Amino acid sequence: MNPIKLDQWSLLAGLRFLLALIVASGHLHLFVPRLGLMTPFAHLGSIEPVLGFLVISGYSIGFSYSKNPDGFFRRRLHRIYPIYLASIILTLLVHAAIRHESLPQPGTLVLNGLFLNQIFTSSYVGPAWSLSLEFWLYCLVPFFFRSSPGFLKSAAWFSFASFVVYSWCRSIFHLPYFSEVEYGGNLLILSFIWICGLRLADPRSDKEVVLWEIGIMFSLQVITILLIELASLGKHHDLMGFFRQNHAETAMHATPLLITFLVFFFLVLQKNAGQQRSSTLRFFGDISYPLYLVHIPVYSALAWWGVNNSLLLIGSALGVSTLIYMVLDRYSQRRHLGLSKPILP
Repeated sequence: MNPIKLDQWSLLAGLRFLLALIVASGHLHLFVPRLGLMTPFAHLGSIEPVLGFLVISGYSIGFSYSKNPDGFFRRRLHRIYPIYLASIILTLLVHAAIRHESLPQPGTLVLNGLFLNQIFTSSYVGPAWSLSLEFWLYCLVPFFFRSSPGFLKSAAWFSFASFVVYSWCRSIFHLPYFSEVEYGGNLLILSFIWICGLRLADPRSDKEVVLWEIGIMFSLQVITILLIELASLGKHHDLMGFFRQNHAETAMHATPLLITFLVFFFLVLQKNAGQQRSSTLRFFGDISYPLYLVHIPVYSALAWWGVNNSLLLIGSALGVSTLIYMVLDRYSQRRHLGLSKPILP
């Protein structure tokens, strides 16, 4: 398979699957004592693959809306709701029938079903915190496309500044991780990279400028992590410890950001993406969404039954994700068969 000949949606589908695999691997340590062959994937960051997801989402949504704004919300709901509801049901079954845990209040489930988690309550399906963020960004798409490119640029940089400030405050004041931020705060803190993805697809924008802005933001994210580490050592009067530390893990965290940037660099600056459609990559891209949502309940059930092999856990999560996709994701299947027009991501 020659990547140069692949169309952009096949390349982005492959990237989406890689990022989902990184997230799923990163949660393995909660359920198994040894990660085995999945160890390299498990150390590629937590928020970093989510940032990659968001830029892909913003780009594909911007492309879809600019090509066909009619029926935009209906297409989105058809795409995300069946699998999201299945992930809620699966989590309920695992907690109640397998682990014999108490069920959440009905109001909590209703709020989660309406994507009001992260505003009024926590996410019942853990990884769905970022899906809730994406949903509210979907709702803002008509507003974004009525706004000027200059406003979108300012909004992205203001959000990124908020992200950097919050990253520092997390370290100084021990504020919660992004998945636990309440009152819709993630809409301010994390929308920057989704908006940048949208700008890449906006025909009014200078795509090369936007791409380099993404590169700068990704670079500043890595620098921020290093500076926080340096400040933490300084607080404990051990500045020289910064040079004794092995920063390999920080470098590994930068890998998803680098790969995401390089894929968009190829698509935007090289302008030579081919037209060859990869059914394999698109299939993996389609199961990445259920994989992202259901891997934790799958791990939880298997760990309860005594399974402690990381490959069995990740393989089972992939199997369940494939089953859910085949049963519920009619939108993607129709798209692959050319029955949904226009054929948009």
